[in-house]
Amino acid sequence: MKTERERIIRMVDERQDIVYLEDGFYYYWPDNHGCLSSYNLRIIADELDLRNKAWEDQIEQDFGPGGQYCVEPTSSDLNSDFNLGPE
Repeated sequence: MKTERERIIRMVDERQDIVYLEDGFYYYWPDNHGCLSSYNLRIIADELDLRNKAWEDQIEQDFGPGGQYCVEPTSSDLNSDFNLGPE
């Protein structure tokens, strides 16, 4: 017997409502299949978190917590024309 979670995930997979976009993340993108309860939407949100975890971990490994690139600026970076901070 399938759980409610399995039933909902199977349904959105069969409808192809979870899509993979060019930014590397999965999104819920329904094609007007009716309404879902907040309970069902939480199941879908949790599934998106599971599917996106590996990519989020890779981004954090490459760019640090919060997606910020982890490289200390060099003196040439600080003196570049692109530095808009105080001189």
